[in-house]
Amino acid sequence: MTALAARSASGSALVVNYQAPSAKAAAGRLLTRVLASSLTSGEPWRSLWKPERLAALLAEHGLRVGTDDTLLTFARRFAVPARGRSSLGSGRIAVAERG
Repeated sequence: MTALAARSASGSALVVNYQAPSAKAAAGRLLTRVLASSLTSGEPWRSLWKPERLAALLAEHGLRVGTDDTLLTFARRFAVPARGRSSLGSGRIAVAERG
């Protein structure tokens, strides 16, 4: 974040797609690994973020979060079929601006 912030011009935006903690998502990841049923089954999960903690980290580096919504919210906003896709509730997109 330090390097990114140092190279960002005032007014530039950063879009962060991240995973928030979720018991349902954790169970799904575990099941995927056990069954090796996905191309990403071996992909390690390095971090999970609560929206408030991500906003605090970005603020420490001069970035202010303007919006932070779930992927389910984006799907509904853009009329993307999301029925039965409750897993989209723990995926998030934050947009932050450099002051």
